[in-house]
Amino acid sequence: MTENAIKSSSSAGLENRTGDTCCSTPGSTVQTWLKAGDVMSENIATVSPDCTVVSAARIMWRNNISCLVVSDNGSLSGIVTETDMLKRTIADGNDFHKMKVDQIMSSPVRSVPRDLSVMETCEIMEAENIRRLVVLDEDLSVGIITQTDMVRALASYAESKEVSSIMTLGVAVIATSATVREAAERMAFQDISCLVVMDDNAIAGIFTERDLTKRVIASELNPDKTRLQKVMSSPVVTVAANHSVLSARKLMEKAGIRRLVVTENETLFDGHETVVGMITQTDILESLKTTLHDKEQDYFSYLVDSDKCTYAVDLDLNATYVNPLLVKLLDATNSDELLNKPFLPEQFWECPQDRSRLLAKMKRERLCTEELTLKTAKGKRLSVTLFSAPTRSLRGGICGSHGILNDVTAKRDSTAVEKPCAGPEG
Repeated sequence: MTENAIKSSSSAGLENRTGDTCCSTPGSTVQTWLKAGDVMSENIATVSPDCTVVSAARIMWRNNISCLVVSDNGSLSGIVTETDMLKRTIADGNDFHKMKVDQIMSSPVRSVPRDLSVMETCEIMEAENIRRLVVLDEDLSVGIITQTDMVRALASYAESKEVSSIMTLGVAVIATSATVREAAERMAFQDISCLVVMDDNAIAGIFTERDLTKRVIASELNPDKTRLQKVMSSPVVTVAANHSVLSARKLMEKAGIRRLVVTENETLFDGHETVVGMITQTDILESLKTTLHDKEQDYFSYLVDSDKCTYAVDLDLNATYVNPLLVKLLDATNSDELLNKPFLPEQFWECPQDRSRLLAKMKRERLCTEELTLKTAKGKRLSVTLFSAPTRSLRGGICGSHGILNDVTAKRDSTAVEKPCAGPEG
């Protein structure tokens, strides 16, 4: 068996999961700004289907990763995760020493295209109850996107929220004297990823899927004879309920973990502190999804309710959003006449050469102001002033532009000044 890190491979065995993209979503929202490909991890660690479970666990341990893609002669046939290690080996009563990866892997592999929005990626993770997705680019796997990647990219949007507002109340506990098999069976039955380990009435540690993978399976310990006090993580990393979600996320990243026990206050944790709940990356991601959705709805409502004709275009100057006022101004039947097409199609221009010059200027200049002569779908002449500004992604790069069109027909007509059709540029 060999361990590989690949950047692209055949997508055979992949199940492509895409959401319906709303073509009228404002181009400067987070949904359009950030794609799965922007936040994914590019290197994919792979194993063959006949790799032993113990060897796979050791690869995950050495590389500090939560999953491996299963590749059969270059064809992706499945994925094996820490959850698979828990539920399909020890919790099922199986002897993991004798098992191969193809006996526990999940198949087909859930996947998304690299240009899928972060919002839609979040929705797929939530609907499928999974923490990672393979990312495709034209049927080639180019990366893995995990909850950790998503939370790292988006956590700043939840910085004003307190941990107490999104944490899971209560925690599942188990005694230090319990065996690994008892813990695994309970975690699988309750569909949870961890147990808080108690020594009498004091918290002694925490036992997670990762502990089971690296400290039991990779180390080939006997789950029936190994007590939790030997393999649990200790001391427990905690966060106060009144701390911000952003600080909790940073603490998780620093410690390299996916969950924190939540205590009542900031007193130094000594095992006897009052525990009020737990916050996980799943909790943070669900909260972020709600926050981002609300922000986008507010922005969308702002554009729709604007008394100006507003639009947004991508880097290729294809229209990604137009508000109802712009559709009405041009006497278009509906937004489909304008969306997913080069900005302001030729039928809305008196002089096609003017359109070519405008598009060239919008590509060349970040800020653009231009007086235009258009015509409606019914042939009515329009005089408008265009103001255009760049749209930036969360990472600061320009990903398109957006702006407004002011109808100045009445003002222009009152001056009785006719602008002749411009000829080709010399």
